[in-house]
Amino acid sequence: QKNDDGLGGWDSWDVPSSVVSDGGGRTSLSPQQSMLQQQINQYRLNQQRKLQEPVAEPEPEPNYFEDLAPSIEKKPQVVILERPEEEQQVSNRLSFSIADPLLQSAELEEWMDDNGGWEDEAEEEADLDAVLREKRQFERERRRQEQQRRKAEKEAARCTKLSASKIATKLS
Repeated sequence: QKNDDGLGGWDSWDVPSSVVSDGGGRTSLSPQQSMLQQQINQYRLNQQRKLQEPVAEPEPEPNYFEDLAPSIEKKPQVVILERPEEEQQVSNRLSFSIADPLLQSAELEEWMDDNGGWEDEAEEEADLDAVLREKRQFERERRRQEQQRRKAEKEAARCTKLSASKIATKLS
């Protein structure tokens, strides 16, 4: 019984190999062994052919990070050439001149300094601080009186509870 691949059945494997020696160091193979040797030779030939065939390169994997790479581009240079002195009249936007037309208009009048300026504001702040200080002191006093009232109520409740729980009074 032989399988499709040319090897013997399961039960034929237990049979010892039938290699016959003629004593001269040469061995003769049985027909089953020669069939196995042919298959081995065929396999080796196939392997050699595969090695000799040009190996097709596998398709390269896509580079998913390609668009994340920075692109460095050199920016164009701008060269500013100097102009002759007469063309260089540069205006300074921060410059100030008394002869400015906006300063000469009739809309601007003299500034009357009726209030005291900074000194008055400082006095008002001092008054405000004093008012806040008085308010805080008043609040502290009110909380202290409230605390004393609660303490007195607790003491009165404790005294009434003790006197009510006494059945007898010891006289000395």
